Amino acid sequence: MQGYATSFGLGFVAGMRNMTACAALAWAASEGRTRDNLIPAGPGAPILSTGAAIAEMAGD
Repeated sequence: MQGYATSFGLGFVAGMRNMTACAALAWAASEGRTRDNLIPAGPGAPILSTGAAIAEMAGD
């Protein structure tokens, strides 16, 4: 059930703000909490995606 709640939360956030979901996925991948190797998990990915999410929120 926990997987469904996480998926629902991520989908809800993605519907409101596009880059926020990308930032959440990048942080989860950098902490090793994803099952897919296609999500960028390097040290710069979470920081860059968080910056893009903040810029998106500030721009609106």
